[in-house]
Amino acid sequence: MLKYIVSRILVMVPILLGIVLAIFFLLNVLPGDPVSLMMKDKIKPDVIDNLRERMRLNDPWYVRFAVYVANALKGDLGYSYRYHREVKDLIMGAFPNTVKLAFAALAISWGIGIPTGIIAAVRKGKLSDSVLMTFSLAGVSMPIFWIGLLMQYIFAYKLGALPTSGFSTLKHLILPAFVLGWSSSGGIARMVRANMLEVMKHDYIRTARSKGLGETRVVFGHALRNSMLPVVTMMASQVSWLLSGAVVTESIFAIPGLGRISVDAITNRDMPLLQGTVIFTTVLIMLSNLIADIAYGFLDPRIRYQ
Repeated sequence: MLKYIVSRILVMVPILLGIVLAIFFLLNVLPGDPVSLMMKDKIKPDVIDNLRERMRLNDPWYVRFAVYVANALKGDLGYSYRYHREVKDLIMGAFPNTVKLAFAALAISWGIGIPTGIIAAVRKGKLSDSVLMTFSLAGVSMPIFWIGLLMQYIFAYKLGALPTSGFSTLKHLILPAFVLGWSSSGGIARMVRANMLEVMKHDYIRTARSKGLGETRVVFGHALRNSMLPVVTMMASQVSWLLSGAVVTESIFAIPGLGRISVDAITNRDMPLLQGTVIFTTVLIMLSNLIADIAYGFLDPRIRYQ
């Protein structure tokens, strides 16, 4: 297992370097001058030229890329054009808010999705199956921005029970976490149900029942465990997606997280900040996938990593 983890980490290095190169190249071929955007065209041309020289924007792109990678290896992701702060400080300041939102949303998503899928599979074809799958389908089908606006209208505007935006108290977390959790729980529920129904057709399930095992033990001890491998993959992708910043939700509810600063970086062509968030989220996605692969071995003892 240790060799597998080390080999996966070594494979991540060239992938990450390629992604950084692609993002660096794309951002540098976009039209517009970051110095002019910073200065709002109100500074004399000679001052702008001096600033461009200090920021090394006149150097060839490959020289700037080499300098950027060398600095990134030392933990220096650059200096934000808009916020006039270190990029790593901005990311570390926004990331805790995204973590809070992500884990609250995951708790809701998995807390709704997994039990819903199990109940729907066990009671296939009955009214409860139809009701639960309809609820799941509604969460998957409706766009997140629509669910967010609807929840704001009902619980904030009409009922006045929860705030519409901000992130200072627990109440501010409820609406965005529910919006993200409900929208992602549908996919979990439907996959759990489909895999459970497939697994429960196998011979070893009939054998377990014929031996007199209770239905609860059959469902949770045999069927659920063997149907969770594809679900773990989806859960890992949800973790990486949420930790990388739920852009729409953070924008609707004015949450100062990774998604929000990424949107600001794109809007203001803040290349160092955008590059830093892309690198950070790429690492999170890679680590989430690695953890999911490791979890397979615990869920299915037949899986062995060489």
